[in-house]
Amino acid sequence: MHRSGLLNFLLLVQTAVNYTIQKRNQALLHKYDIIFCATSSEDILIRNQDVETARKKRGYAPMVLMDIAVPRDIDPESKEIDYVFYHDIDSLNIIVEQNVAKRRDEIPK
Repeated sequence: MHRSGLLNFLLLVQTAVNYTIQKRNQALLHKYDIIFCATSSEDILIRNQDVETARKKRGYAPMVLMDIAVPRDIDPESKEIDYVFYHDIDSLNIIVEQNVAKRRDEIPK
């Protein structure tokens, strides 16, 4: 965890074999405003239910979930939870493509 201004964030970058850290982080998810995952795990590390539980413990404060792992570390169904802002590598690629298209349109002809 890192304290930056008013936001707490968790950077979860680990190997798939480190399940002790995984379980500890699941119990502490409610402490983080932003969770960034990029592990080599073959399994979902943060389930939809984990996010729901964290939201309740947070008093339903918004959370940002960034998952750039392939396969996913965070259950994609989490994006359906109110005030959870879920992004994965695919949605980030879409944003990049849109920005590139805008820049191309700005190039003088």
